[in-house]
Amino acid sequence: LFILVILMIVLLSIFVGYVAYWIQHPQNNEKTTIFIEKGASLSQIAQVLQQYEVLDSPLLFKSIVYATGVSQKLKAGEYLIPPSIT
Repeated sequence: LFILVILMIVLLSIFVGYVAYWIQHPQNNEKTTIFIEKGASLSQIAQVLQQYEVLDSPLLFKSIVYATGVSQKLKAGEYLIPPSIT
């Protein structure tokens, strides 16, 4: 009986945690269109991506872009972001 009670408490805790996460992170089923203007700086691009909730940390994004050397390869344009990314 004790093991059953512990199991129920664990399962209830997992369920409550899932519900709390789901409330804080609602599922977005719509694609997001983001437009990056020609001549936009890396900081401006990071700001736009954070505004549309594609990024959590613009600083980390900029660091990775600089570290990998792809800053010169970023292109202006319209981007369709799937809901699984936002």
